[in-house]
Amino acid sequence: MPSGTVYLSKPHFYGHNSSQFNINGFSPEREKHESMIYFEPYSGTPVKAHHRIQLNVNAFVDTFKYRGGEWRPSMNARVSKRILPLLWIDQEITLNTTALGQLQYVHRMVKILNIARFVALAVAIVIPIILIVAMELRSKSVAGKRRNGDPDFKKQPVLLRTRI
Repeated sequence: MPSGTVYLSKPHFYGHNSSQFNINGFSPEREKHESMIYFEPYSGTPVKAHHRIQLNVNAFVDTFKYRGGEWRPSMNARVSKRILPLLWIDQEITLNTTALGQLQYVHRMVKILNIARFVALAVAIVIPIILIVAMELRSKSVAGKRRNGDPDFKKQPVLLRTRI
């Protein structure tokens, strides 16, 4: 890799092998250093996002000693190659209350439509059964009047008469 390469990682090198990064003071924790996105399940809308990223550079590190009032490179220390963190970006985005209200409305409508679907199915099953039973009872009533010689039988409309 070129010496000026910039690397992206999770903050404090969370999730990396700690033996590669010899930096004191880094203590990666999931709650503080992991990126997260929460989605609304019906529409897939991101409700909350928390993105954390760290920019690092590949660098050679010399050791310095303080001598005679100034910092000077140590002559007997060796130069080490390290990945040094430069910048940590922490962004959080949360959906506003208006958009959350619209999502709650969608949830309510989905629940209502699920209930309405089952009610419509029940009505579609019950109404034909009621009609069949009513037609059968009407047919038996008309047939009984016909057999008994009811004088009002012929006065009924043609659509309601049934022949046996």
